Amino acid sequence: MKLVSLNSLIITLLLAGCSDSSERSEAPEPIPDNPFVVNFNFADAASNWEVGFSDYPVDDNDIYDLQYAYMQLPAPLQDRNGLFVSGANYSDDLFMFVTKQFTGLQKNSRYEVIFEVSIATSEPTGCFGIGGAQGESVYVKAGATAFKPVVEDLGTGNFSMNLDKGNQAISGSNAIVLGDLANGLPCTPPGQYVIKSLTSEGQKFELVTNTSGNVWLMLGTDSGFEGTTAIYYVSGKLTATLIN
Repeated sequence: MKLVSLNSLIITLLLAGCSDSSERSEAPEPIPDNPFVVNFNFADAASNWEVGFSDYPVDDNDIYDLQYAYMQLPAPLQDRNGLFVSGANYSDDLFMFVTKQFTGLQKNSRYEVIFEVSIATSEPTGCFGIGGAQGESVYVKAGATAFKPVVEDLGTGNFSMNLDKGNQAISGSNAIVLGDLANGLPCTPPGQYVIKSLTSEGQKFELVTNTSGNVWLMLGTDSGFEGTTAIYYVSGKLTATLIN
């Protein structure tokens, strides 16, 4: 009988273990959908949207009356729910936004993005307002970034965004104008809420994902009307098509 030393047996087992480990391959990562499509809504708090306000003074800001809440839409739209966001634009530049992270895109890749959103607005068409019209001078914007949109205090006296959203009617590199809040009804009180659908189709917007393949969607209003603006976000769609 041939004897095997303990040292030889240990070496043999170690080599066998190394061989098994080298031959064992990791499971491949799932291939992301292309186009990547997400339908979203603002029905209740479980929707997990974050709300923020920018472009207003760091100090003495109580008069801006910044509010948000998930709630039932006003009549005649009371069969639906939405995310209510409101603020008084005394800075003549108030930006109010909602944001949420989505996952599942290809990592470190360039996408062309189309935004669609449905809102409820009571701002009539053709009115005169302080600084601008209450409907046509409040611009609805959409953007997508690989980093989280946040509000910063950079010591300028006003809160600012950490991204380029443009200013009022002008788009930026991280957000584009979809339209405005004018609802098509005549300029006579009381204001009635109407569902308005907006899209970026026909405009070019690109996003480069990060090493995680995540994207932060942002929707907001950039106001040139020096009064109170209120909006309900109802639902929408994000379509991202891989272009490299």
